[in-house]
Amino acid sequence: MEPIPRVSRPPAAPLDPQPITPYSPYSVYMGEAADKRIPVTREVWEDLSDLKRPGETFASLLAEMIEHEKKRRLFLDMERIEREGSFVELRL
Repeated sequence: MEPIPRVSRPPAAPLDPQPITPYSPYSVYMGEAADKRIPVTREVWEDLSDLKRPGETFASLLAEMIEHEKKRRLFLDMERIEREGSFVELRL
């Protein structure tokens, strides 16, 4: 099976950072103004844009990605502790 080709876009300059505005200041769903920008390459910006659902803010997309990463790390830590740890039986 052949991979699905990406939409053709003009080539970007190498390491051309694009700031991510975490949300639109006009959004009725956000309660506070953005005070940080995260410079990213055009490729990262395009990948994030592809992941974003219609109507979803970059702030909510990033929050969801952060939550998934926290859970992934927790499960990896639990597996490592289970594999490498020594345990003592607790009597109740």
